[in-house]
Amino acid sequence: MILYDLEQAIGAIEDSLEELDRLLGLTISPEKAIKWKEKTLSTLRLIFGDASGYVKDFESIDLHTRNLSLLGMHNEADDYRFGMEDAKSFLIALMDEIESESRNTPGLMDVEQAFAEMRHYVSEYVKDPLMKDKLSFRITRLRQGMLTGDISTVEVKDHIKWISDLDPGLFERLAPLLTWYYLRSGNSTMVS
Repeated sequence: MILYDLEQAIGAIEDSLEELDRLLGLTISPEKAIKWKEKTLSTLRLIFGDASGYVKDFESIDLHTRNLSLLGMHNEADDYRFGMEDAKSFLIALMDEIESESRNTPGLMDVEQAFAEMRHYVSEYVKDPLMKDKLSFRITRLRQGMLTGDISTVEVKDHIKWISDLDPGLFERLAPLLTWYYLRSGNSTMVS
């Protein structure tokens, strides 16, 4: 249930996304990341109410990705970047969902929402912190690469294999994304 006018709600979420894009263009400090998340969380509470599933899902997004150094990919500036990219995916999917629901119009498969659902799955069902970080990194890289076209078929296959091996529950969520990616990229290839 939206407590505000639809256009006001979408405008407030868009404002949060614009602020996030500005932050992503800089070196992200923990203080700025946390302040942005708290401000956005307050906005979502005003729009949907404290008990909303949307608020709880956004609240569960961990902005700080730990243990990247164990994967050989540690970069201090990226510690918060991956989590903030997940928050961005969530907010974009949220805007699409509330627009679709309020206008009662079915849409095409929303890639951002699929990635947000995968992130939610990881936060809810994967309990091992190292496993959670590995999956989060791979999901975020897939999202970035697939949406920008800056990912090779070999890298897509590698991430899919790793994600499927690490957590089979995520594989079913990957199938529609792969279909979208291969149709969009014009690659007719088999994923093994």
